[in-house]
Amino acid sequence: MTVKLESVTRVMGGNIVLDTIDQVFVPGHVTALIGPNGSGKSTLLNIIAGTLPVTYGRVMFNDEDVTHLEASKRAKYGVARTFQGSRVLNSSSVLENVLIAFYARSQDFSTGFLSGSRWSEEEYVRAIRALTQVGLSSVSEQQAGELSFGQKRVLNFTCALALNPRLLILDEPFAGLDRTASTVVASIIKVLAQDGATIIVAEHDGYILSNLADRFLALDKGRCKIDGFWSQIPIELEPRKRFS
Repeated sequence: MTVKLESVTRVMGGNIVLDTIDQVFVPGHVTALIGPNGSGKSTLLNIIAGTLPVTYGRVMFNDEDVTHLEASKRAKYGVARTFQGSRVLNSSSVLENVLIAFYARSQDFSTGFLSGSRWSEEEYVRAIRALTQVGLSSVSEQQAGELSFGQKRVLNFTCALALNPRLLILDEPFAGLDRTASTVVASIIKVLAQDGATIIVAEHDGYILSNLADRFLALDKGRCKIDGFWSQIPIELEPRKRFS
C-alpha cells in the first residue's frame, strides 16, 4: 500500500512537533525514521496509524484520503503497528494475544472478542504459524504476563505480523531484544517487504537498520532533514553516531 503525506503538520501546546512533512512510502521497501529523541518520529508514526490527528495536511492510502479516519478504521486497509514498550494482555495466553489481534481490523473489537468460539481453525493456524516464525510456539499456552520483557516485545511484533499487513508501522521494535531475537525479527520484516508490504520503522539500533532499511528519513525538530541511503547519513547523527 502506498502512503502519501501531504504537508503533514502537528502542533501541540503551541509547539510545532511536525513541520510540513511531504513524503511517499511505497510497497516493497523498508523506510527507517531516524533522529534524536523528540525529533518527531513517534508522532509521525502515530499520525500515519491514526492514533493522533494532524493539525494541517493530509494522509493518503492508495490515493484515498484517510486523514480523518481513526486507527480502527485505518486497520481495515491492512495497517498493523507496534508501540514502544511491551503492550500485551498479561492475563491472556500468548496464543490468545495473537488471536485477539485478528480483531484489530474490526470497527469495535472491545466486546465479545475473548470468546474462543469466534476463532476459526484458519485463525488458529495463522496464529501458531506466526508464533513459530518468531520462536514463541513453545510458550503459546503460557500467560503473556509470565514472559520476559524481550519475549513480550517479540509477542507484540507477532500480533502485528499475524494480520498479514499491507502497511506495517514499527516503533522501536528491537528495543530490549538480544541480537538473536533482533535478527529473527529483522529477517521477517525483510520477507514482508519482499512480499509487497510497506514498512516504516523508527529505531535507534544502527547495526540492525544498516542491514534492514533501504531508505532513511532523518528527522530533526519535526522536519525531514535527509532522505537517502545509510551511507548518506552524517556520522554525527543518530543512529550512526552510536553505531560508528
